[in-house]
This record gives sequence, C-alpha cells and structure tokens, in this order.
Amino acid sequence: MPFSLPNPDKTGNAPAAPTPANQATLDTRIHVTSSTGQHAVDGEDLLDEDSRTEFTEFCNASSTPAIVDIENILNLNAEARWFLLQLIRDTEASCQVGNEAPTNMFDAVLQTMVGPDDIDSCGAGREAALEAAVLLHRNDLDLACNRILQRLRDLGVAGMRIDDLHQKAKAVLGSLTIDPEEQDVENVLVLYALPGAPVPEDAVVPSGWDISPDGIRRDSGNSDSDEELCIATPLVVSGRLSNFDHETEILVVSWFRDERWVHRLVDRRVLADARKIIELSEFGLPVNSNNAKDVVQFVADFEQENLECIPRASVSSHLGWQGDPPRGFLCGSSFVASQGDDDSDSMPVDLTKQAPTDWGENTILFQVADDGDNQVAAGFTSIGTFDGWREAIRPVERFPRVIFGLVAALAPPLLRIVGCDNSVVSFSGSTSTGKTSTLRGAGSVWGCPDDNVPASVLSTWDATRVYREISMCIQGDLPLLLDDTKRAKSPEEVSQTIYDVASGRSRGRGSKKGLRASGASRCILLMTGESPAVSFSKDGGTRARTLEIWGSPFGEADGGTAKLINKFNDGIRQNYGHAGPRFVRYLLDHQDEWSAWRDRCHQYRSCYEQRSTGNAIAYRLASPLALIRLAAELASEADVLPWNMTDPVEPLWDDLMAETAQADQAIAALRFTNGWAIAHSAEFWGRHHGVHDSARPPSAGWAGQWDTNGLHIGFMPHRLQEILTRERYDADAILRTWADRGWLKTTSDGSGRKPRPKVRGKIKSDRPWLVGILQTAIDEHCGECDSNVSEHERPRRSSEARRIAKPARKQPATEVTGIPKPKSRKSNRRKRVARPSKEKPWDDRKAKPTTQTARREGKDGRHNNA
Repeated sequence: MPFSLPNPDKTGNAPAAPTPANQATLDTRIHVTSSTGQHAVDGEDLLDEDSRTEFTEFCNASSTPAIVDIENILNLNAEARWFLLQLIRDTEASCQVGNEAPTNMFDAVLQTMVGPDDIDSCGAGREAALEAAVLLHRNDLDLACNRILQRLRDLGVAGMRIDDLHQKAKAVLGSLTIDPEEQDVENVLVLYALPGAPVPEDAVVPSGWDISPDGIRRDSGNSDSDEELCIATPLVVSGRLSNFDHETEILVVSWFRDERWVHRLVDRRVLADARKIIELSEFGLPVNSNNAKDVVQFVADFEQENLECIPRASVSSHLGWQGDPPRGFLCGSSFVASQGDDDSDSMPVDLTKQAPTDWGENTILFQVADDGDNQVAAGFTSIGTFDGWREAIRPVERFPRVIFGLVAALAPPLLRIVGCDNSVVSFSGSTSTGKTSTLRGAGSVWGCPDDNVPASVLSTWDATRVYREISMCIQGDLPLLLDDTKRAKSPEEVSQTIYDVASGRSRGRGSKKGLRASGASRCILLMTGESPAVSFSKDGGTRARTLEIWGSPFGEADGGTAKLINKFNDGIRQNYGHAGPRFVRYLLDHQDEWSAWRDRCHQYRSCYEQRSTGNAIAYRLASPLALIRLAAELASEADVLPWNMTDPVEPLWDDLMAETAQADQAIAALRFTNGWAIAHSAEFWGRHHGVHDSARPPSAGWAGQWDTNGLHIGFMPHRLQEILTRERYDADAILRTWADRGWLKTTSDGSGRKPRPKVRGKIKSDRPWLVGILQTAIDEHCGECDSNVSEHERPRRSSEARRIAKPARKQPATEVTGIPKPKSRKSNRRKRVARPSKEKPWDDRKAKPTTQTARREGKDGRHNNA
C-alpha cells in the first residue's frame, strides 16, 4: 500500500518545504534508464499523479531493474523528493549518481549529500537520507542513522548527534499516513500509531482499541469522551513460533520500555490467562491484577487481526541438529544452515539481534524454558575472529593429547551422521599439568571457554544429576564439558553420569497426568580429574565407554610449558566459538557425501577392532576412536584446524590400549582377590598354622581352602561375595565372567549337564562347596604366584592362632611360625609361665633366649642348673 508524504498538521495537506530563491535556475530533471529506453521527468511533474503513473509504468515495463539518476535530487522540493523516493522504492529501481555505479536508493542518497558550505543542500541531503532510511530500512533505523552520522562527519558537518537523527527518523516514520482515498477507518496501521514498532508494514491496530506511545486504550467510539488507559506502554505481538518438537505455539510479545523495545517469548497459555500474564511484570511489562484482563483481551484481538502478517518461525527445545533430514544446526542463538549456492564466508547470524520481521523462511530459534536454559545456550556464542582462534591453538600442534581433545569436541555432530553411540573422553593426571586448559581448548571450538563466567560451555561436577541430565539434553549434538571430578559429591555421581551419557537418555519420571517425556541426546562427554574416570566405579560398563587419557597434556611441566599454557588460554579467551559452526556448515554443504563418510568410519572401526587383539574393552572402544579419526580428517578438509591432517589416535594408541587392559573388570577383580588371599592366607585351610585337628577357625570364619597341590584357591562363596562387593565390584557378574573364561574349577555331577563352577573342599571334617580359582588363571593374569609362599612373606597370625599352635618338630620358634618373639615384657611372661619347665629349662633349648627379660633371668641365676 503506497504512503503519502509526511503530514504533521491536521489539515490533510502536506506542507511544502521552503523553496530556495534560485530554485527556478536549478536543474530538477530526473533521468531514468531501462531496457526499453530512456525517460525523463521534471521535479514539478512529480507532483502530478498522471506523471507518477507514467513513471511507474515505464519502470515496470523493463525486463531488468530500471536505473534512476538522482544526481539532482537535492534540487527538488520536499514534496517532489518524497514522491520520487516512494516511486523508486515501489518500482524496486536502482539508483546512480552521475557516472557512478548503480546501487540501492539509500547508498545513492548518501553519495549526493554535501558539506556545510551549502547550508540548504546540506540540510536537504540529511532529510533525503532519513527519508530513504525510513523507506528501505524501517526495522534497522539505528544502523541507518549511524551511517548517516558517519557521512555527515566525513563531510565536515559538526554538531549533529545520533540521538537527534533517531528523533528525526522517528518523526518521519510517525508522519507516514495511508492515502486518504484508500484509508480504512477501521484498520489503522500500527506503524502509523507506533513509529518503529517491530511489526510488519501491513499490521493494523485491532478494532475497538487505540495505540499510542503513551499506551493502549479501549476505543469508546465517542471522540468527546475520555478513553481509559488499559496499559501504560505500547504492546504488540511481533512474532509467532511453533515448537519444532512438541507442535505447541509460542508468541513473541514486544513492549516499549526505557527507550527500547523489549522482546519476550511467552507460551500461549500464559497470555491467555489473566492470572498468569501477571508473571510478565517482572520483565518490565506494567501489567497487574487490575488491568490483566484487558491486556489478555488486547493480545488476543491483536493476534486475530494480524494472524496472516505476523512473522512466523520455529523453535526447538534443544540445540544441535534440527529436523530429519536436518534443516540446520542450532548453536546457541545462532542457526547454521547450508550456504547452498552462496560462496561467501559469512558467519551465522545471531537471531536474538534480529527483529521478527527479518526472520528467514526456515528460521529456528532456541526455546528458553527457564533462566538456566538460557545460561547454557548463551555459552555457545562467539567473539574475536576465526583467524585469531587458529593462531591461538597453532602452538599445540606438538601435543597429541590436546589435539585429541580439540578433535573430540568437533566430533558430536558426526554421531548422527555415521550412526555411532555416545562416548566419554577423560583426561586424568596429577594436578597443574594442563588438563583444565585442554578442556578449555575443546570448549573454545563452540563457545566461551572461560569457566569464571556464568555463560560458559564449561561446567563442573559440583551439580546435581538432574542438572547434568537436562544440560546434556539441551546441548543436543554438542559436547558436554565437565571439569575436575574431585568436586563430585560421590564416586557414584561420576559413574552414573557416564552411564547417562552413554545411554543418551535422561531419567524417566512421572507427572500428575502420567509420564513425562524423557530427553535424548547425542553427545560426547569430555571430563578431567586427578583420578581416572574409571576409578570411580568397578562396573565394566563404565570402563567400556570411556577413553582414558592419562598424563600431562602439554608434556613436561616446566617454566616454558607454563608460559605456553598461559598464552594459549589468553588466546582462546579472546577468540572462540568460530570453528564449530564452520565445521557444521561444511557438513551441511556436503550432505551428498554422508554415506561415504559412514563407510569410512566403519572401515576405521574394523581396523581398530583387528588391532585390539582380543581385548574386549578395546574392541568396544574402536567405534569412538574411528569417529574421532574421521572428525580429524573432515576438519582438515574443511580447513578448520591450522595444521595439516594429523591422526589424533595413532600417537596415543599404546597409552589407550594400556588403559583398556587395566579396565577389564574381570582381570582387575581377579588380581584383587588373589592379593586378598595372599594377605589373609592364615584364614585358608591348608595355609593356616598349627596342627590341623586342633586348629581353631579365625574370628571371621574360614575363608576357604588353599589346595595343597597348588592347583587352585577355594573360597567360601559368601566370603568371596563379601570381598568383591566391599570393593564395589558386581560380584555376580564377575563370577559369571570368570566361569565363562574358564578361570574357575568345575565339577560334574555325572548327569551330562554343564559342569558347575564349584569344587568340593575339605576343612577339618567338613566338605563344603567352594569357588575354586585356578592357579593357571592367576599365573596368566596376575604374574608368577608361588603357591608355597615363604613363611616370612605371610601376614602375622592372630594371637589366638599363635597361642594354640605347636611346632611340628623341635626347632626355634622363628623357624616354625616365621613370627619374631614379642618384645613386650608382659607378653614374654605369659610365654614364660606357659612354656618353661624344670625338665626343659631355657638353657637346654637349641635356640638362645632372645628377649631382654630372658637374658636378665639368666644372669641372676633363675632357671640356671649351675
């Protein structure tokens, strides 16, 4: 719908601008060139409607955009200039100034502006620039005014402030009116009532309401009566959003507060309830219990009147890939889409800085359910430059552990493409070796790596399980970064989080109506700690899901390393959040190669599986290793990293395999059980001390029987269960694994069924069933273990066992028991009363008294036959 020229008075006629005295001598002819020929029109003719119609028809008849030479535009009076700018906008013609190259109307008008030497032309140029800005850049007047101010300063015009230009631009915008002949009294344009409002051009004020900069009133229909103010601020519905996941709708409500428009995404159920809409008061909307019903009704009427023209977009409750097949990738407030035929190297646009009228057709925004959600998403942002980030990480090329972390951070978007499961990468080692700096480097791929600010991609373990679950689901196909396991509340928190990440689903919960939908996520957890992540749990599943990288990521810790780490941290704090979105855009632009990438990943996985040489844990970790190698290759192809292709897996292969060998819980439990048996050998029948028939059981009972032939160690089943459970092993799973691997002695019942993994033992006269661990398994996985352990390697027996033990043959006590005599005088008296006699005094024994008491007794003549 065409606009008429500014009409500040109420007469219905546009006031003409003062005409300079020499106006008649000025050239006011405007030349137009199109594919059909050339056309010229005088400035005075622009005031005639027939001449304007002829101008429009000539431009529209061209097969290519017409070119209007506006070199003489400053010679036109205000009315003719306004009509000319309107015609240029309506016909979408290009503009040029003399022999300059054609450009858009606003840039061309800036070229015509002159300095302060010609006061009239200088003022006309400023007004023309403001009018062009209103016509072309209505929703970006702030930026347009900044360009006008810069142009004035370049021309030497002083005394003009940006606020002055803003006021003048709003005045021009507010004076726009609909053509009186076409104006519908029932439908007043919102932009006429609210200049600069974030609504489309054809948005209208709902019938029955009046909108002004002072607020919103109900229209009584009687011009003589005073209308009651419903809300003391302008309020509009500037956008409609449909949830991409749940198919619910959200409205973008905007109101004017503190000289700016405030935008808020609000659920429809809040805007439809007078009791709930009061919640918006905490964000600055002047709504209360008195006017809540009126505000609810106005929002409903406004949406109904402008349902077709209000901009629409989609929202998602999670970051990462959106849609199937993917429509794009949501990284914080930026939506990354395929460039298509656009070869530019532009970064994704921050949607929070765009007006709803500028939303693209396929725009997807992140839906914030709470302030914490916004804090998580706000960390995925960018500052600095991509080249600055590349220079910051370039020195870490010689540190394979740091490279592994950077590539692992890039890998999560590939999980969906190649069909890999979630995994965990743990950097562990002694303190002050660069583990946290490595995690910061990984975080800088996607967003803010500064863990000292609230909106950071780095989190700590000092949080609840629910917090980590929700963060994992919100971040979607992005890495989850958790620093310092010593801040975890308990070891179970660490192991449970690893399981949650590996499963990719949050905990199922109920609701008042039924079951809540559980969240899902594809991510890679990158974590740090002084202890390996696998040390927090004895579960085999935890170890089979974790790539454990032990050691200093930056090599030897010295002064030079500390300086390098500090420089590295400074660089990534000033430049971050560029590599991840660029990597995703490369993936989107090469969707036709996704199947080939999947095949490459499977080939790498097969290669790593073959190299695992029967290691079950390494076999399961072949998939995440293949994914990380593929990510490194694609990052090199996308020119994301500052160095040539480097395989991140090969330099760490030996270390990773060493960690997986230690991660086999069956072997670890076997080693622990064997060590426990050696330390408590006196509790086993066959290794106890004393005469068998008179031997008393230990206070805790017999632990089992040590085979006299050294073929196996037999455990009482309940004692073995207690031993394994006390060390947080899954006893049932461990015993079944031992049986499957043939490490337990079996006994057949003669029925032809599978032999049972138990053996008959003999303790005194009893014949209990025991769990017999074969000595061959112990020798293979625990090293050489002599079943006839020397006496001095055995632990000290209990006092009861020492008291009842009798020597098998006449020899010194140290040779019988392997335990030196006690040095306590009290203990020696007990032995002196119990053991010496007149028939066999101390001096007749083959071994001399060793204690100080015995030597003193020999000197004073006691127990001496002489």
